[in-house]
Parts: sequence; structure tokens; C-alpha cells
Amino acid sequence: MNKKILLVDDDHDLIEMYQPYLKQHGYNVKAAYNSEEAKTIFQEFDPDIIFCDLGTVHFDSGFGALPLDEPPAGARETLGRGLYINGP
Repeated sequence: MNKKILLVDDDHDLIEMYQPYLKQHGYNVKAAYNSEEAKTIFQEFDPDIIFCDLGTVHFDSGFGALPLDEPPAGARETLGRGLYINGP
């Protein structure tokens, strides 16, 4: 099974650069451009890992708040600010 990655960034150019690269290397990748999208995709997609731009201005306290003190509900492990692993 391919690992699932959620990219969260308000910079569309960065998403357009990283998403095809990761897909080319066998990852199942979804992108969100704000906190509302990120929360919805996180719940539906159940990603294995999240790459989150902490400088994104569209974040609220539910996901990706600045500072991001808590991982999203259901995240298994925090690797650093904005980087989470989900699942068993």
C-alpha cells in the first residue's frame, strides 16, 4: 500500500512542484491550501504524514495554528512543528 501524504500550504506553486514529484515516487498525495481544507482532507484521507507550512496565513486554531502546539485529532506522533505521522 502506498503511503499517504497531506501537503498543507497556501503557496500553490510549491504544491504544484512537490505533489507531482511525490506521486512520481509512489506516494498517494493530497493537498490543502487552508485550514478548513486541511481538516476535511485529514479526516477523509487519513494521511500517514502531513507536511504543513506554518507560515500559511489562512490557518486557524483547529489546524495549523501559529504556533502549532497540538497535532490534529487522530495524529499518532509529532516529529516537529508542522510534521505529523498518523496511523498505527
